[in-house]
Amino acid sequence: PDYFAGVDFHRTKGGWDGHPHQGFIHGEIIHKRYVARNYPGDIFAQRRQVLGELPDGEYRRIFEMGTSAGHFTQAIAETFPEAEISGCDVSAIMLEQAQRTANERGWAWRLLQVPAEETGLPAGGFDLVCSFTLMHELPATAILGIFREAFRLLRPGGQVLMCDVRRFSDMTRREEWRAYYLAVHGGEPHWREAATIDLAAAARAAGFEAVESYGLAPLRYPWVTRGRKPVV
Repeated sequence: PDYFAGVDFHRTKGGWDGHPHQGFIHGEIIHKRYVARNYPGDIFAQRRQVLGELPDGEYRRIFEMGTSAGHFTQAIAETFPEAEISGCDVSAIMLEQAQRTANERGWAWRLLQVPAEETGLPAGGFDLVCSFTLMHELPATAILGIFREAFRLLRPGGQVLMCDVRRFSDMTRREEWRAYYLAVHGGEPHWREAATIDLAAAARAAGFEAVESYGLAPLRYPWVTRGRKPVV
């Protein structure tokens, strides 16, 4: 997609497809040895924590939007060991790293190189559609699109769980300025647009009910937006 092509996300030359080993570099080195040690909170525990926000239910078929190197996918597999897990990303190199993770642990993930807002998969086949920190790398039009696609992919009564960065509306002016400054200088051109969209409204516009949107304690991060596809 245009919003992905040629963007140096995270100040990475060439973006997620800029180097043949980018998936390993980000998945095994940058996130585990730098981000995990220097950013507040346990970034891997946060991935498991958000799954605990789901209501009790049967989650046998799960689709993840924005699989990247597979960190959230791994948390899904550990939380729902009996589930059939599928995922998508626009970066083949990142999906290769996710596939390595699955292969090492004997997990049969189905990974697709397609944009999350237009997967091409049959409608109504999943119990849960979810993502973790995907939306801050998307413009608003794509964010609206992934909520619509999540609605289409879910069976009636299925759950959507989208997790992303803290909303600007939840910040002080100083916090907002700092977040925007870091985004501008950190290779995140869509951050302001993504962090100002009303995610609860986007979910309701797509057709979801019982929608909630909130930040998890104590950091108000990750920001969780969840809802249910109506049964009738």
